[in-house]
Amino acid sequence: MTQPPYPPPDPWAPRPPQPQQPYPPQGYPQQHPSWPIPQQPPYGYGYPAQGFPQPRNGLGTAGFVVGVVALVVAGVLPFTFWVFGLALGVVGVSLAGVGLSYANRGQATNGKLATAGVVCSTLAIVCAVIGAFFAV
Repeated sequence: MTQPPYPPPDPWAPRPPQPQQPYPPQGYPQQHPSWPIPQQPPYGYGYPAQGFPQPRNGLGTAGFVVGVVALVVAGVLPFTFWVFGLALGVVGVSLAGVGLSYANRGQATNGKLATAGVVCSTLAIVCAVIGAFFAV
């Protein structure tokens, strides 16, 4: 049997120092090994598809809220605050009417809420007119 031309390396012997770069390479910052590696979310998660516009439900909801507030102001306190009830009723009819038109065109999904806003605002206007008639 032949002997190898060189002796096998000693596994316990100290290793020679490795050449190191004085500065990290330019570009992206180096990530610490204990930091989690960001991963792409699975299919179906994340931002919604850009092809479909989001429903515009804000005006119908605002018209309903203003209509309910106007109905409370004009219906509960018609003799003292009928002016505020009338003004809020007009604003509520306007907002809910625009929201209802969005719902009829298919741009909003809360048509029933916008209809309730128109009804509440109209009742507030009627209560405010009756309160103005008795107050003056």
